[in-house]
Amino acid sequence: MSVSLKVCVGSSCHLQGSEKVVECFQELIRTQNLDVELELKGSFCLGTCSNQGVVVSLNGENEVIQPARAEAFFLSKVMTMVNS
Repeated sequence: MSVSLKVCVGSSCHLQGSEKVVECFQELIRTQNLDVELELKGSFCLGTCSNQGVVVSLNGENEVIQPARAEAFFLSKVMTMVNS
């Protein structure tokens, strides 16, 4: 099963640190050799705008995360989905 991971790079999320989230995810995908199992895309508004962080969509389910929590999100939620 291929896992789809989208990060909003629209205005609001950009101001909340989406670039740092994307960089973190790219590094984790590279170090975990997940470029086949996981598709990372940037996206404009995912419809869940928030001043609380960056909107991330994992197989269509949106979550709002802080850039400082990007690695923890990836390791707990994304890796669980990739390994299932």
